Amino acid sequence: MEQILNEDKILAAAAYAFFIPSLYIILTEKRKSKFLSYAAAQSILLWIMYLMIFILLRITLNLIFKISYSPIIDQAVIIIKLIMWGYALFLAGWAIRGESHPIPYISNLADKIC
Repeated sequence: MEQILNEDKILAAAAYAFFIPSLYIILTEKRKSKFLSYAAAQSILLWIMYLMIFILLRITLNLIFKISYSPIIDQAVIIIKLIMWGYALFLAGWAIRGESHPIPYISNLADKIC
C-alpha cells in the first residue's frame, strides 16, 4: 500500500475543490503517485462534467423561458453551482483524509486514465 504524504493529501483536496491543481499534478512528477494521479483524473473529469452541465442548463433554461436574461435563470444556475461545488468540497474532504471516494461513471474513466 502506498504511503500518502500530508502534502499529497492537501494537493489532492485542492484538485477536487479547484481545477488548476489537477493540471499541476498531471503536468509534473506528482502524477507518479497513484493517489494523486487518480484524484487529478477524477477531478478533471468532474470539472468537465460540471462545465457540460452548466452549458446545457443555460441553453435549456434559455430555450424554456425564451429570453436571454431572467432572475429565475440566474437563481437556478446559482443553486446548481452551489450543489456542484459542495460535492467537490465533499470529495476534497475525503482526499484530505487520504481516501478516494468513487464518483459514479467518472471513477471507471479515471481508472483507465491513470
